Amino acid sequence: MSISHILLIAVVVLVLFGPSKLPELGRAIGKTMREFKKGAQDLMEDVHASAPQEERKDVTPRPGPDPVSGMMLPPVSAPSERPAQQGQQAQAQTQHEQEAPQQIRQEKSADTRRLPE
Repeated sequence: MSISHILLIAVVVLVLFGPSKLPELGRAIGKTMREFKKGAQDLMEDVHASAPQEERKDVTPRPGPDPVSGMMLPPVSAPSERPAQQGQQAQAQTQHEQEAPQQIRQEKSADTRRLPE
C-alpha cells in the first residue's frame, strides 16, 4: 500500500465515524490487538508446557567387543563345492527368467474376452 492509499482510507474513516468517535475507535482497536496478542502468547505457552521435551536417546548400537571372535568357526565347505552350488543357483535363476515371459503370454492368450465392435 502506498501513502495515497492510506490517506484515502483515513479520510473515509473520518467521514464515516466523525472526529468525536475516532479516539474511542482507536482505543477499541488497541485493546483488541493487545487481547489477541496475549491470547496467542498464552496459547503458545500452553503448547510448550503440555509437550515436555523428552531426552533424546541414542539408539545407534555402539561397537563393542566381538563375542564371536573367541569362538570356533564351523568348518568351511570345500572350494570345489561352492562353484557348483553357484552354478546351480545361476541356472535356476536363468530358467525362471525364461519361464516368466511364457507365463505372461499364456495368461494373455487365455483371456478370450473381447470388446463390442
